[in-house]
Amino acid sequence: MVKEGSPVYLGLDDSPGGHVLHAGIITAIDEDRWTIEFENSELPIKTGDGWLIYYHEIQEFVQHVQIEEQSKKGPRLRVVMKVIGDVASPDTRQEYRVSVIDAGLMATLDTEEDCPIQDISMSGLGLVSGRKHLIGQTLDVTLHYEDQDFSGQMVVQSTRQVDGERTRYGLRGVFDAKDEDPLRIGLTRMAMGIHRQRRRRSSGAA
Repeated sequence: MVKEGSPVYLGLDDSPGGHVLHAGIITAIDEDRWTIEFENSELPIKTGDGWLIYYHEIQEFVQHVQIEEQSKKGPRLRVVMKVIGDVASPDTRQEYRVSVIDAGLMATLDTEEDCPIQDISMSGLGLVSGRKHLIGQTLDVTLHYEDQDFSGQMVVQSTRQVDGERTRYGLRGVFDAKDEDPLRIGLTRMAMGIHRQRRRRSSGAA
């Protein structure tokens, strides 16, 4: 079902921000051991950890794995994982966020421009801001993607201090009932665009 070059996603708990998927590519398969290279070289994982791997269009299948080795390979993180148990289908009612730290996506939060987006889903995102906001606060948000702006409002659901000056915020969209809600359109285009880029990259296309 998976092979060398297949895209996979490591699911890590990002409490209180939810469950975030981090993109990787399988570079080798040796029976029940997979070698995977991840775009994010700073993943908060260690040898012996047990996690979930998602693959085949992200949420179609899920596999338990245990980390056996990890090492840096240039800007990427190389991880050897032992596959444990049988493949399963995840709960499709649960929504996951995909890490986009290396994609260079930006948003305007309130009046603060160029806030780096760290992860995204069809209904929310996580970003880093230099300003202070409160959980439950509703803020104006504009997504900048492919020379277009998508504006709307989002509610702060979680906060986590990144360093002395910056905070990581988990935000969920406040959408109009109509299908053409600009913010929902923007989140969908960004998420689907990232998926397409990673599929092309895994297949060796330019």
